[in-house]
Amino acid sequence: MSKTKHDAQPAMSVVMRLGGCRAVARLVGVSPSAVSRWCTPAPLGGTGGRIPQRHWGSLIAQAAKRGVVLDAQTLAGLPRPS
Repeated sequence: MSKTKHDAQPAMSVVMRLGGCRAVARLVGVSPSAVSRWCTPAPLGGTGGRIPQRHWGSLIAQAAKRGVVLDAQTLAGLPRPS
């Protein structure tokens, strides 16, 4: 599992659940460095944990194929109601 040196959320938890930067990059058709930027804080040139919405559908579909529970609420980093 490829790692990134940053851990901005929710991107980092989604990436790790789906097998790491390289695996997620293959799933959505981007470079591993692009996925790594999702996990990088915004002040350091990343997205601050935000995964571009254009990839959400692919990530949800690929997660379902792998038996991983993933939804838009998780991708958006919204808290679960108690």
